[in-house]
Amino acid sequence: MYTHLFNELKKHEISNTLLAGLLGISLKTLKRKLLGQSDWNIDEALKIKSLLDNLTIEYLFAQN
Repeated sequence: MYTHLFNELKKHEISNTLLAGLLGISLKTLKRKLLGQSDWNIDEALKIKSLLDNLTIEYLFAQN
């Protein structure tokens, strides 16, 4: 589970539906990625980083 990522998405009021659309993936795929059942690719990680005030990838994707 990506606690920092979840918290930052909530803080920035970015819904799962919006994020999936911005990343060009289905909501089902996004949910698998958020649960750690599927891997993120570097382009997705960089897009998310840019949406979240350029917080570090290490911080956002640390698994807790």
